[in-house]
Amino acid sequence: RCITPVLLLVPVYALDAALGLQRRALQVPRQLARQAYESFVLLSFMRFIFVCLGLESDYAALRWVRLGIYQYIVVVGFFYTLGAMMAWRIGLYHEGVFDGRDTYPYFMALQCASQSWALWSIVKLVHCPRRELRPIKPVVKFMSIKLLIFFTWLQTVGILFLESVSSLGRVSLWIETEQSHTVTHWWDPFHWYDVRYTETHQINAWRQQRVRDQVGSGLGNFILCAEMVAFAILHCVAYPASEWDPSSARYAGRRLFGARCAGLGEGLVDTAP
Repeated sequence: RCITPVLLLVPVYALDAALGLQRRALQVPRQLARQAYESFVLLSFMRFIFVCLGLESDYAALRWVRLGIYQYIVVVGFFYTLGAMMAWRIGLYHEGVFDGRDTYPYFMALQCASQSWALWSIVKLVHCPRRELRPIKPVVKFMSIKLLIFFTWLQTVGILFLESVSSLGRVSLWIETEQSHTVTHWWDPFHWYDVRYTETHQINAWRQQRVRDQVGSGLGNFILCAEMVAFAILHCVAYPASEWDPSSARYAGRRLFGARCAGLGEGLVDTAP
C-alpha cells in the first residue's frame, strides 16, 4: 500500500501532460490536483521507509523528517491547492505570469520554500538509517521521487519564466493572413469590370500573452511526455517486484521487512543472503 502511490506517480504525470497538450482550459486545476497527489506520494514514501525501519524508530533526526514532510502536505497539498484554486476562479492566478499584481509568483515562492524543506527532510530520511536500509537501496528510490517531483517542477517553472522575461520579448512570431475583396459596379450586371484585390495582414502573435502562455505550457507538457518514458524505466529499476519475491535472489526488501516486523533487529538484516 505504501509503494502503490509512488508507482502511480509516472502514469499520473503522463496523463496530466497528455491532457495538457489537448485541452488547456483546465490546465490549472489539473496541475493543482497533481500537486496535491505529490504530497500524498511523499507521505507514502515516508511511511514505506518507516515500515522498513520498524514502526518504533528511535532516530531523533527522523522527528524533524516527519515535521518537514507533514508541513509540505499541509502547505502545498492543502493550503496552496485550495488558495490557488480560489484565486484562479476569481481571475487572480495565471500560470506563468510573474507580475506583482498576480498571485502566481507568491504561490510559487511559498511552494519553493516548502519543497526545499521537504527535500531536506527526505535526504535526512534516507541518510540517517542508511545502514539499516541498505538492502532496499534507498538512494535509488529517493532519486526516482526527487527527480520526478522536484526537477520537473523546476523545469516547468523555468520554461514559464523564460517565455515571460524581457529577453524573449524581442522574439517574433509573425502570422500572415490574406483577405480577398471584390469591387462591383451597379451599371455592370455581368461583372465584366469588377475589380479584385487582396489585402495582406501581418500580426506578431508572440506579443500576445495568451500565445506565449500556450507555447510555454505546451512545450513543458511535451517535454514531460517524453521524460515519462525515462522515469518509467527508472521506477522499474528502483522498485523491482523481485525485492518482495521470496523465490528471487533479490528478495532483500522482503527480508528486511520481515526482520523488522518480527522484532529481530539488525541480526537478520546484516546476514548475507
